[in-house]
Amino acid sequence: MRIKPDINLKSIYDINTLFLKCCEIEAVFFDLDSTVMKSKSGEFSQKTIDFLNQLSENFKIAVISNNKNEEYIRKAQSQVNFPVIGCAKKPDIKVLLGVCDDMGIKPQNCAFVGDRPLTDILCAKRAVVKPL
Repeated sequence: MRIKPDINLKSIYDINTLFLKCCEIEAVFFDLDSTVMKSKSGEFSQKTIDFLNQLSENFKIAVISNNKNEEYIRKAQSQVNFPVIGCAKKPDIKVLLGVCDDMGIKPQNCAFVGDRPLTDILCAKRAVVKPL
């Protein structure tokens, strides 16, 4: 198994929503630190919040992080209107599949955007989620 994303994105803002729709993607999941927020900052930029809110008009959204700090996860959650889940233990797929199940979406109809091959991308590939 190659541990590379299906598509290399320079940033989350390069996500092609038409491509996702053509691939029958219904939900987009994101890693937290270094993907949708500056590492260890605990703060989403306004540009990122606006982008994710716009994306959520057509897709279900969730952030799935390995971060174990409950206060940090709560702080991130307080800034957005979609789930921010910590302690995911990626590349374990249990949490990722649980989010799919909670949303009522099959894993093959989801995409995962992350920055680390051995956690984010491997988790997505193991769960049959499209890694971006």
